[in-house]
Amino acid sequence: MPDARVREILGRSGSGCASVENCNALGRIDALRASRARVRFLSVEPLLEDLGALDLRGIHWVIVGGQSGPHFRPVGTRLVTVG
Repeated sequence: MPDARVREILGRSGSGCASVENCNALGRIDALRASRARVRFLSVEPLLEDLGALDLRGIHWVIVGGQSGPHFRPVGTRLVTVG
């Protein structure tokens, strides 16, 4: 979905969420940040690879985890740091 369309959809709601599971989806964070949503949260699940240092300015809440189900992919704790 183009970033402008994401911003339009998120701007109509009180909260907004973007899902980022790998480096190819990092642009969704900027689209979320640019939205007019009052609460912006980021779902990083399943975390499939090292995303590097993320700019979380303007993001209120982040959920990080692995995948569940019969063919789950766990998140490695080496991928998650706070600081």
